[in-house]
Amino acid sequence: MINLVLNVKRSLKLRESVNINFLFSRKLLYTKHVALAVCQRQTSDELLLEVMGLYPWPFVLRRCWEDIMAVVLVTGSSRGIGFSIAHAFAREGHTVVLNGREDTERLAHAVEELRNNYSGNVMGICADLSYYSAAQEIFAKIEAAYGPVEILVNNAGAAHFGLFSDMSPMDTTKVLADNLHTTINASHLAMPHMVRAKAGCIINITSIWGVAGASCEVVYSAAKAGVIGLTKALAKEVGPSGVRVNAIACGAFETRMNDRLTAQEKAGFVEGIPLGRFGKPQEVGDLAVFLASEKAGYLTGQVIILDGGTV
Repeated sequence: MINLVLNVKRSLKLRESVNINFLFSRKLLYTKHVALAVCQRQTSDELLLEVMGLYPWPFVLRRCWEDIMAVVLVTGSSRGIGFSIAHAFAREGHTVVLNGREDTERLAHAVEELRNNYSGNVMGICADLSYYSAAQEIFAKIEAAYGPVEILVNNAGAAHFGLFSDMSPMDTTKVLADNLHTTINASHLAMPHMVRAKAGCIINITSIWGVAGASCEVVYSAAKAGVIGLTKALAKEVGPSGVRVNAIACGAFETRMNDRLTAQEKAGFVEGIPLGRFGKPQEVGDLAVFLASEKAGYLTGQVIILDGGTV
């Protein structure tokens, strides 16, 4: 079916970079005859083009076959788990938008790496999503380039280590903004199109400390618990509109965030993990792709704990 899509694009003289979902999101007309033929996987390139020729505009039937290319935004994706998630979606052929807050060089490098390895559309946008106006600009840029966001992965966040009693009000505000407000802002902006389309998926990356709590990470734990509450509540609110919302609660992974640990500290941490190792970022990416697919079509409002059995 992907070859069918590419042939349709070529026959209509569309650029290869034109996104299928972007065409459909503009609510271009399709007929029940084409819908039936494509859904039953019985149509040929010639038949589809013949029916399309009845109309003065091109159109493509969306989501009549599993896992067709979607517009995916992964926040906080210039490195680590976020980049691995973006990598996994790019590998599947989706249009992927990466986001970083400050390090434009790192973000550009991440975008270049995906473009060099995969043929799908890749874009990088540097912005701090804890500011609603900045989040609005990102969504506007994505829609102008590819159409509305159809899969949102909220990964942006930052840890804070230290005694709760030593935290200033400014520290508390920043941790909540980085880990909770970013998720709220992006979800709020993605939701209107998803509800109208009666399709869409949000995946929130949270932490096992949002489930169990962690000493010296009190506000971080509270923020991640907030993400879990948001996941469960939003799933109930938008489920009737066909939108699914789930979360992945990550344990210890091989990321820069854990580079602060000494070898002895890492060894002690591993002793508390039944599987005896840190997780690999690509394991989060693979799980995210599954949660966004039709294979997880009946799964919503859930928090998948990915921690090797720690909690």
